Amino acid sequence: MRRYLFALLLCLVVAQSALAQRAPDLRAGLTVQTRKPVNRSQMVPSSTPRWVKWGVAGAVGGAIVFSIAGQSNPDGDRSAIGDAVLGAAIGFVVVGGAIAIYDAVCAPESGSRRAGLCGR
Repeated sequence: MRRYLFALLLCLVVAQSALAQRAPDLRAGLTVQTRKPVNRSQMVPSSTPRWVKWGVAGAVGGAIVFSIAGQSNPDGDRSAIGDAVLGAAIGFVVVGGAIAIYDAVCAPESGSRRAGLCGR
């Protein structure tokens, strides 16, 4: 049970450190104020980040794969729920982390994007 708690704690630490690495947008104070009406859709915070959405998809896939693969193991003392939790943690970190790294490297203003290394 300890290893599952460690995996869960690791997921929470990775998620918090990824949020802490975002730099605030400093350009907002440099814009000239005009008397245009305020667009309410711009004031609403953006939806869930892509890496979280894909991390959840990876967690679901990892839970399914690990629970099925864990039951085919010759050791008889494995639980399907324990394997699913471990697979969900690993799937979230791998898939969500890959998307987070891609988004960081291929941001719209990055040199990688300008050089054409990130596709379209």
